[in-house]
Amino acid sequence: MGGNTYEVRPGSLLGKVLERSTAQSLQRVGNAELVKILETTD
Repeated sequence: MGGNTYEVRPGSLLGKVLERSTAQSLQRVGNAELVKILETTD
């Protein structure tokens, strides 16, 4: 056990994939929804 931990570094392949999928989900949500979320989290 313990050999299966993944470090997500900003420059790593996994990091790039995560950034890309996050950006895609944000685009899907749309700016209007994002603004609502930001406004409600004050």
